[in-house]
Amino acid sequence: MLGSMASIIPNQKNAHHSIRQSLDSHDNVEVEAAIFAASHFSAQSRDFAAGICNKIGEMIQGLATPVDLKLKLIPILQHMHHDAILASNSRQVLQQLVTSYPSTKMVIVTLHTFTLLAASSLVDIPKQIQLLLQYLKSDPRKAVKRLAIQDLKLLANKTPHTWNRDNIQALCECALQTPYDSLKLGMLSVLSTLSASISIKQYFNPPPGAVSGAARYVDLMKLAQECSYHSHRGIAAHGVTVLTNVVTACQDIDLALEKDAVFGLESLLVLSSQDGSAGAQQTLKTALSCMVKLAKCRPYLSQSVVESLLTQLHSAQDSARIYLCHCLASVAMQLPVLGDGMLGDLVELYKVIGRSTTDKQELLGNHDMARELYQSLLTQVASEHFYFWLNSLKEFSLAEQCLTRLQEDDVGLALSAIADSLKSYHKGIASLTAASTPMNPLSFQCDFVKLRIDLLQAFSQLICTCNSLKTSPPPAIAATIAMTSGNDLQRCGRISTQMKQCMEEFRNLAVRYGDLYQSSFDADSATLRNLELYPNREWKEYSSVVTVRMSLLSTSSSLLFTSGLNDVLHDLIII
Repeated sequence: MLGSMASIIPNQKNAHHSIRQSLDSHDNVEVEAAIFAASHFSAQSRDFAAGICNKIGEMIQGLATPVDLKLKLIPILQHMHHDAILASNSRQVLQQLVTSYPSTKMVIVTLHTFTLLAASSLVDIPKQIQLLLQYLKSDPRKAVKRLAIQDLKLLANKTPHTWNRDNIQALCECALQTPYDSLKLGMLSVLSTLSASISIKQYFNPPPGAVSGAARYVDLMKLAQECSYHSHRGIAAHGVTVLTNVVTACQDIDLALEKDAVFGLESLLVLSSQDGSAGAQQTLKTALSCMVKLAKCRPYLSQSVVESLLTQLHSAQDSARIYLCHCLASVAMQLPVLGDGMLGDLVELYKVIGRSTTDKQELLGNHDMARELYQSLLTQVASEHFYFWLNSLKEFSLAEQCLTRLQEDDVGLALSAIADSLKSYHKGIASLTAASTPMNPLSFQCDFVKLRIDLLQAFSQLICTCNSLKTSPPPAIAATIAMTSGNDLQRCGRISTQMKQCMEEFRNLAVRYGDLYQSSFDADSATLRNLELYPNREWKEYSSVVTVRMSLLSTSSSLLFTSGLNDVLHDLIII
């Protein structure tokens, strides 16, 4: 409990004293709770961290402390980053632990705490990088190597400027020597991150007075070239990423890597565009991003990049064609002169897609894509009314996307999907109302969306009504009540009244859709046809369906109630 309150009472002395006392307890549960609290308070309070650091160090180094307890105490030291002296003392303790306890678990926990402490305190990061590279190179245990790669990735993301040429060279040597693809993938991931940062320029540009390292960065180029054609998609993706980043960052150095980058990207493009799996799609996105970056920094390579994309468009998977078209559009925006050259092939491709029924179905109902487009346009308009208009369209697209989660025979999922959709619709109608002006009141749009909201609420009410057959079946005396009142529907219990209310709601909706149709006589033909279909066919037919279900339920047994529920839900989803 104290640990959870650390952010509220970080400097409460009574809490600090209680934690220190509990660490000396003979009750294992109390000690573990104190360790949890100490970790949270150390992260929040400088005074507590300074006061508890020596005690934690003594407990870790004490022979009486069990190893499993030491493994829980060590991570507390990652929070000793409030000042340089505290961080230095903690590093000394961790350094002694790494030397004294060479077991796998102890080394992994200590090294990771080492890394987190260095990343938080921003002290001794170069030393930590060297330590991790040392374990990566010399330690034979794969678990330790994986932990070293993971921590190197963390430091590459947070402080890439602290990596020097020797660090990158050591990492390249390890990647070239390892026989394991999983480890090579991790090291290439680190190099891919570094190649997109300032450290790659430091690698190829020695500081003044230093000896030129032309022979030294052969390993990085060799590694990237070899991995670009690797059978493992992830390794190949990182290989071409490194090549592309090097070509982009080092334009003033003649490395002659442009053709290698283009050939590697073309190979990866063919490999990933023929596979529809999620991993292949992610690899394809990486390759296309590199192509756009390469075309931007080396315009004379754009023609070969575009030709590769156009060639692959005809044989790629349907899901990959979208990304290929996006890449072509990005290249065309950067280099408009290529637009005319693309046009003929693209028009021919669109004709092929237009004749494909499957592709037509894929192009319908892409509400998630529409939402992203509206989101990207929100900051591109200068008018407040246009902003609210686009924001309402974004919310409506999100609402319709929620409805795609509907499935048969899953009442809970249906109610959840409709609830999420209604939430987005209410946000959208608020934005739509804010977008209206006296000259453009948007009355038709608001009325149409309100009808859609009421329709979804009617659906939700109908599902709850049907589901109540399971939770509240008719009473045992329902048949007697029906005979006494002369109303056969009383045999169904209270659901008969609820179903009548649902039927009236749908009839009212049909009338309101009809009224909107009559008042919108001057709308375009497509809108009028859409409005005419809703009230005159679907909702009136649906009202009849509800009436038929009520008749069925009035003459059925309890077993048929569930069957009637499934039929009603099926009709709801279909309509």
